[in-house]
Amino acid sequence: MKKLIASIMILSFSLTVFAQSKPQQVRRNPYPCLEIAKGSSIKDIRNMIKTTLANSDPKDAHSYCELAELMKRAGDYRAEENYRKAISADETEPAFEVFYAEYLRNFRGPQKPLLGDAEQHYFEAWKKLKMLNPACATDASMFDCETQRRIERGLVALYQEDGVPLWHTKVKITNSSETIKKPVAFLGSINNLAKSTTDPERVGDVRDFTSEASFSASRQRLNRPLTKSELQGIIRGKPQGESLDRLRLRIDRGVALDFFYKFRAIDNAQITNFYVPNQFNDLRLHDYGVALGKVTNLAPYFDLYLRGAYRRIKRIGLIEFLPNNQEEVNHYEANAAISRFLGPDKANLEFTYVYNDIKPEMSNPPKRTRSIMAGKFTYQLFRPIPILRGVYENRFETRGLDLFIGALKDKEQFGSTDVTRNDYFVGAALKGIGKQGKIDLVVQPTIFTADVERDKSQQHSQYRTNASFLYRILDEEQRPGKGAPAFLHLVIPFSHDIARYGLKDFENYKIGVALNTKFFTTGDRRTTFLASIRYDHQNFLKLNKGLNLFSLNFSMGF
Repeated sequence: MKKLIASIMILSFSLTVFAQSKPQQVRRNPYPCLEIAKGSSIKDIRNMIKTTLANSDPKDAHSYCELAELMKRAGDYRAEENYRKAISADETEPAFEVFYAEYLRNFRGPQKPLLGDAEQHYFEAWKKLKMLNPACATDASMFDCETQRRIERGLVALYQEDGVPLWHTKVKITNSSETIKKPVAFLGSINNLAKSTTDPERVGDVRDFTSEASFSASRQRLNRPLTKSELQGIIRGKPQGESLDRLRLRIDRGVALDFFYKFRAIDNAQITNFYVPNQFNDLRLHDYGVALGKVTNLAPYFDLYLRGAYRRIKRIGLIEFLPNNQEEVNHYEANAAISRFLGPDKANLEFTYVYNDIKPEMSNPPKRTRSIMAGKFTYQLFRPIPILRGVYENRFETRGLDLFIGALKDKEQFGSTDVTRNDYFVGAALKGIGKQGKIDLVVQPTIFTADVERDKSQQHSQYRTNASFLYRILDEEQRPGKGAPAFLHLVIPFSHDIARYGLKDFENYKIGVALNTKFFTTGDRRTTFLASIRYDHQNFLKLNKGLNLFSLNFSMGF
């Protein structure tokens, strides 16, 4: 018996000594996996992927993470699979959830984040982080502090379009009494004040002025060329204001249901009587609508965005001779966008269709409809370009070289007469010029046309050169955790319009300067705010008339 007791005591002592001598397991810092391909060419990255897969499958979470990062930079949809393998291989590490969420938010999606998928992984990361209960004061857990910052800032960016959260649901943490608040209802507000030559949805002021002058001079009205003073009078700044308020419900998996109201007021909006082309009346518009949209991950084929909207519009001030009469408009709208990686680059195709059924308040009203079809193709070069900061060095926007082309057809029916307007444009945007990526340059040539059925005297076309220079005084990528402001941009826009055929009197140039800024709040009420101020001088050379124009914008969401 004594020998047995002695043996037990010796064994117990040995196990105690062994346990004390065994080193405590230290968590490995996951962040070096983000540096795996930094500075590498696409050829080198592809070779690294090929070598990794040829040797053997990765055996640990960090190896899976490195492979996912390589595939992300190569535009390989298998990146998703390897992010998931990294998460499964180390189920307690929140950083791998964050890396996957940032990939879905910033690099995937058709010009919009894969919000539902990204949201899921941000909240999984948050739950895992709370279970770890990190102490940011110790060196060993400093990467947990970085993970915490990335989760908070990533969620701000994920919901930045939505507005201020009004209502949350509670997400329970496994094996804990704690919960996390997840926003599901938002209030957004977009407000503009301006003196502009265009209405908010229109960009071709040179075409609009030419159309007004051509109709006034046509055989349906004055049947003579307008005088110089009449042409000068058509050129006008339109004082205007607009406010849009929106309730957004985030239902599930990236589905957004919107209810919104918009009020718009524009002075000098419409020529009251085209026999007297320098008299104008004002527009007042009330717009009530509902919209449903969803972003869907259909990898490895493409990412898809679909949206449908109905609006009921009441407006006063657009009926010739009857400036106080109302029009009611049933507005139907469909939007679709798809995106797909083509090697390391990304292609985006966007399409919009709008149909308006317009009912003017007048006796024997003419049939009034309007349809708009628009499409745009954008090819984004994500591969390394020597003069640009690397796309994958950014967390909030994909700066690089964007090449785009698009067209719009706007057909409006006035009784038995159709008026057709077409836009055709191409362009290039160099975003992130220089080592710090502080400069953007955009150039966009555009052709405007207008055609009135059975009246060649009203056919005309213009060519516009648009260009803009942007300098980041404060760069969001360089200050990811700061919200006052997140960025401050100086923008210098320029445009030059010349006539291709038709009236040449409205040829002009415009140059301006603008300051754009963004700031945000964090916590349960995380909200993004945008503000801008802009001044333009527009000079109509042939008519010797200049305009000083301005705009102010403040929005909560966008």
